[in-house]
Amino acid sequence: MITIRGKQRILTTLRDNVTVTSGAVLDLEGMVTGQVTVNRGGVANIRGMVAGVRVLAGGEAIVHGMCNGPASNSGGRLEILGLVTGPVLGDDFGTVIAPGARVGSTRSTSSSQT
Repeated sequence: MITIRGKQRILTTLRDNVTVTSGAVLDLEGMVTGQVTVNRGGVANIRGMVAGVRVLAGGEAIVHGMCNGPASNSGGRLEILGLVTGPVLGDDFGTVIAPGARVGSTRSTSSSQT
């Protein structure tokens, strides 16, 4: 497992799961072959590709790029602007699917909360 502390910009491929700690910011423009987990107080800006996203209570993830698997929200904030090939699971209130985003084979036509 790779742990993100502080602010990090990743442009390469990380072949493992990644955890974003409290107070950390991950700007991902590369690829993570595992799951990205965002802890309370952490932020992940995903412009590249990941195998899955998991947002814990108080964490935040914005998927601009592609999540090639499930995206789950357990009390944080999850915003989908790009593509999630798997299901979006968890907290309805803190999850936003933007207009034009894709979840599975469905394209969003209006901003919605899941």
